Amino acid sequence: MHDASRDYTPEPGATWGAAPQSPAEVVCHGDPGPWNRVWRDGEAVGLFDGDFAHPGPAIDDVAYALEYLTPFGSDEEAIRWHGFARALDRARRLHLFARAYGWVEPLDVHALVEAVTTRQRRTVETDTALAARGVPPQQRWVEDGHLDVPAERIRWSETNRHLLRR
Repeated sequence: MHDASRDYTPEPGATWGAAPQSPAEVVCHGDPGPWNRVWRDGEAVGLFDGDFAHPGPAIDDVAYALEYLTPFGSDEEAIRWHGFARALDRARRLHLFARAYGWVEPLDVHALVEAVTTRQRRTVETDTALAARGVPPQQRWVEDGHLDVPAERIRWSETNRHLLRR
């Protein structure tokens, strides 16, 4: 999606699912989590549900995807919520994702972790703002205490950086 949109220039006044961000390098999906992917035999083969699409920096989508595909969170959460079968080699997964995206070694892992935690915080802020406007499902998430989950994931990300380094 990023490669296909690098040369795209939106019409003036175009409406987006989320606010455009700067720099507008690509059209970001805005929610590239595993729940918005088509999976075949354990491999992602498609991406759908672009209701948060917007022009923005590629790292925004990359950080969002890394949060769930590395994953950034406890082994217990990864096994229970994301369906992983066992504890994970997060550093290997992060490097594989980055190489598949087209980045070359050596990676600035510190900068990637910072990008993920920044994106995690923005997700909480966005969900809180949408809930305050009465937008489902975010309103229900806030009412049900769901934002405790991403808050815990942020804490995990900040205290477990060592798991992402080789």
